[in-house]
This record gives sequence, C-alpha cells and structure tokens, in this order.
Amino acid sequence: MDTPARPLTTDVADADRYQPYRKVHKGLRLAMSDCLRCVASADADDLTSVLFAISQVADVLDLCAHHLGHENAFMHAALRERAPESVQAFDHDHACQVAAERALRGTLDALRSASGDAADRLLYRLYLELSANFAEQWRHMAEEETSLTLAFWAHFSDSEIRQIEARLVAAIEPGTRAVMSDWMLQALNHAERVELLSAMRESMPAAAFDALLERLQGRLSASASMRLRRAFPLAVDSAAG
Repeated sequence: MDTPARPLTTDVADADRYQPYRKVHKGLRLAMSDCLRCVASADADDLTSVLFAISQVADVLDLCAHHLGHENAFMHAALRERAPESVQAFDHDHACQVAAERALRGTLDALRSASGDAADRLLYRLYLELSANFAEQWRHMAEEETSLTLAFWAHFSDSEIRQIEARLVAAIEPGTRAVMSDWMLQALNHAERVELLSAMRESMPAAAFDALLERLQGRLSASASMRLRRAFPLAVDSAAG
C-alpha cells in the first residue's frame, strides 16, 4: 500500500466528521516512540537496564496486539459488511504484523538469556527490528487514518461510527484499557485530552478520577499541566489536597 497522498490527508484533516482512529493512534505512536528510546539507551552490561527494556518492548507488543485484535473484530468487521474492498489490504497488513510480532518476541527470548557481547549485539538487533516494525506500523496507521476513515465516512454516519467504537472500548480488558488511556492522555493535545477525560469522568468514581489527574499532571509539561488544572480545577485541587 502506498503512503497517503497529501490531498487524502487534507481531506481527512479538514473535514468536520468524527475521526475514529485519531486519539488511539496518537497514544500508540507515543508508546512505540518511548519503547524505541528505551531500547536505544539500554546498557548491555546492566541487567536492570536490559530487563527494563525487555519489559517495555513486551508491554508495547501486547498493547499493539490487543489493538490489532479489536480493530479486526470491530472496525474491520463493520467495513467488511458495507465496503469489503476497502479493508482487504489492511487485513493483509494485520496478518503481516502478527508474523512480525512473533519474530520480535523471538528476539526478546534470545536477549533474556544473553550476556556480555551477545547481549549488546542482541540489543542493537532488537533496536533495528523495532525501528523497521514501528515504521511499518506508522505507515499502516496513517493509511487507516486516511483511507479507512474516508471509507467509514462514505458508508457510516458519525453516530454509527461512535457506536462501533463504544462496543470496541467496552470489549477491552480493564487493565489494557487503563494502559492505553495513559498513553493517549499523554499524547493528546489539550482539547482532545479534555474531551477524553470528560468522558472518563462519567464512568469513574471521583477518587479514581482525582488519582488519574494527579498521576497525569506529573507526566505532562508545565504548561499542559497548568491547562489541565484550569480545565478540572476542583478535581485536581482536591487531589493535590
């Protein structure tokens, strides 16, 4: 599949329609970027550093696998009913991603039992493999955010798209949902962050929401944290106590 042409990205960016992939893909890209940074800076002669890198990669692979599975079960399934031709190439991409994930987990297994020069070589191998894998996933996500978004708009109303997304979110295991939400909240711009937090507040106990805000503030820039405090003054202030 080719990289989306500029007119396609403009069509999606300029349209006043619901963009179902926008927020979740921002979170995934941030998780991948942080994971790649972790592997790049891992020291082969420091077991704690190596084990932390392995854990980070395994967590991101798990997150991507859950995302792919839920896209297949809900987003792609919906398009197969109304526009099956639009999703065929993306289904192929997903199958390739499953195979690539297995290969990466094989490298992780080898790294777990390596030491010395072998660990150093395997860390660099993992870094290169992740770079190629993440680059391919970023291309794929950009095409979902353009080509598949346009397919959804052509065959579904915004209300229908939101209903599909709601069923997808409801099917995610709570622990995975929490991890994904953490990455998304860090990756979003202020307006997107407020929109997501406002929706989350409706379904969370007040104490849990306050704890979420407090944790999030520690991960944002000073200016973003200040804007968050202004958007949710009572919750944040009570959490800060």
